[in-house]
Amino acid sequence: IKDKTVGELKLGYKSKVIAASTTQLAAQAMVTIRDHGVSGLAVVDEKNRLVGMTHGCFAIHSVAHVHCCNI
Repeated sequence: IKDKTVGELKLGYKSKVIAASTTQLAAQAMVTIRDHGVSGLAVVDEKNRLVGMTHGCFAIHSVAHVHCCNI
């Protein structure tokens, strides 16, 4: 894979971007991650602009104060 691009490997490709808003509760975001079978979410502001990304492990760490990933 060292000679392949992200596009060629279709890494992270989804037909629809799954996102959480900056005002959404972290617990709700974790449910969204579970329900959509994704590892993380785009984070958007009130104007639906991308402001960041989160990973399920980071959300769990923030809510439960436990370390679950080696990222």
